[in-house]
Amino acid sequence: MTARRRFVVLLIAVLLVAFGPARSAVAWVDLTVARDDIRLTVDEAGQGIVEHAILILVAGGPLTELTIAGVDADAEVLDGAHIVRDGGAGPQKKSGAAPDEELRVTAKRVETKVGNTDLVISIDEGRGVRRGRYWVHLTYRTDLYKQALTIDGTRAILQWAGPTWDYGLETTRAVFLLPSSRTEPTVHEGTDPSGSFIPAFRALGRQAELTLVRPYAARGERIVWPIAFDARVLARSNVSPEPASVAPVSAAKKPELRRARWEFAAGSLAAFVITFALVWAHGREAEMRARARGSRAAPLLPWPSPVRALLAALLFGGGVWLTLCEGEPVLGAIAMVTTALLIVHRNAVSPRALRRPGTWLFVRKEEAFLRGARASGDLFDLSSGYGKALFVGLLSLFGGAAYGLSRESVELAVTAALAAGPLSMLFATGDRRHQRADLTYDVLPLFERVIARVEKKLGASVRVATRLRMPDGSKDADELRVVFMPERAERGLRSIELAMEAHSSGLGTHLRPVLLVRLEAHSAAEERAKKASYAPKIVTGRSPTERVVVLSPKLPTASVTAALVLATIHAMSAKRASETPAVSVDGSTAPRSRKPPVKAVSRHSEEQGRDVNSA
Repeated sequence: MTARRRFVVLLIAVLLVAFGPARSAVAWVDLTVARDDIRLTVDEAGQGIVEHAILILVAGGPLTELTIAGVDADAEVLDGAHIVRDGGAGPQKKSGAAPDEELRVTAKRVETKVGNTDLVISIDEGRGVRRGRYWVHLTYRTDLYKQALTIDGTRAILQWAGPTWDYGLETTRAVFLLPSSRTEPTVHEGTDPSGSFIPAFRALGRQAELTLVRPYAARGERIVWPIAFDARVLARSNVSPEPASVAPVSAAKKPELRRARWEFAAGSLAAFVITFALVWAHGREAEMRARARGSRAAPLLPWPSPVRALLAALLFGGGVWLTLCEGEPVLGAIAMVTTALLIVHRNAVSPRALRRPGTWLFVRKEEAFLRGARASGDLFDLSSGYGKALFVGLLSLFGGAAYGLSRESVELAVTAALAAGPLSMLFATGDRRHQRADLTYDVLPLFERVIARVEKKLGASVRVATRLRMPDGSKDADELRVVFMPERAERGLRSIELAMEAHSSGLGTHLRPVLLVRLEAHSAAEERAKKASYAPKIVTGRSPTERVVVLSPKLPTASVTAALVLATIHAMSAKRASETPAVSVDGSTAPRSRKPPVKAVSRHSEEQGRDVNSA
């Protein structure tokens, strides 16, 4: 064996020794605790038998250990602990499993550094279980007098603290079996002011069964189950334990719970104030925009802005309170979603009036495209810098809240993220798209980009001018158009005009560009238009001797509109008179089967409706 082969063999052996044994150690395991059903049986001596039925979801594996954190300090594990695959029958029937399908588990008690007691469960002597749903059944004995049971006159008060889990539990329940008496056991008064426990009582002969259901438990929360029952059923009812021995864990948790409740209340108040300010400002901004364009704002609910802002703040702030403090995420989500009804605006209502006659005036491009200062109502317009900053700030606020709540509960985090949806309507309605179109201002962005593309492509071989229409008796223009003329225009070509049409729908007002090619009747330009491959229909223009072709781009974008203008200029230039007669509208000499990037539309009715042929 050569030295090179010996080196390769040695390298392979070293790799096998280094990584081979670790292969099983790095196995991926994903554990989720879905439920923890508790059954606590109290006897006359104050001793308790605690039975846990824990539903776990395992992905990957094997899962060899499971830790139950925060059990009773004197927990004595009883025989019979096992784990069984979930068959859909629930924990009480052991999922219908046969005895040979049960796997034995062992539990040992471990004292933590912070003074709590945990139970570490070893599954099937360390062999563990792999992917699936399993029920873990564990029973232990505890002296309730040492932990949670006190006597108050004729009442026995039991405040038993369950374990803590690193997972939020959707629904958890505890069943208490007590000695029967003439007084029914109930939830202890004063310990459940929010009504988070749902009780159900049932008499079972010599025993009384009280079931408490908690709809939701946050991650890391140690639930204290408070019940009160007749103390005369206990043999030691005349003995009162020392106050210091009563539920030390729950007492330590009370300041944290109070602090968390105050933090949630502060968050609800902040949500109220922010929502009120945003909705009021949005309503005022929509009113100012509509008034500036001679129309009237139309909120979905026709109430004054302060009233809508107050109701929206109450709904949104109340939804935050219900979700965080009262444990009612469904009701909270409904309240927050309802806020959108108070924010949404319909299209602004404009007075119906015929367009007055007017005069078209040529103005310099610099004057036509001179942008005045934007109105102060640009706070909720995503086309402005302030609007973008506010939108990003709100998204960051809700994203940070969702991240902070994710440590407590995934459900609360999702609710916080979805709460941004109603407030996003501030930027979706009531903006410029839902106002009356201003054909001298709203058309400027597209006209600027189209002119820049045309001048960059043709340079000095095309003349560009702008025209403003001044209605009679008014000092403000109501429409702006751009006129293109090739340097060597075909005989009979009067102008190539770029205009905009306004179309209203439920989503707002949309602007669509149109190109008006004005020709003299019986001219060479008209003959060329008739011979075009696209063969548009030619209609009468402003006078009997004028013909107009109305062209519309396939898409209302600057690039497609500029392509239409370039193709029209190219087709109406005199320098192409000696070339191929079959010239298309887009200026191409391709076969007739090839479609140009524009569409020609003959709309004589639209021509009259838009006052294209007006003076």
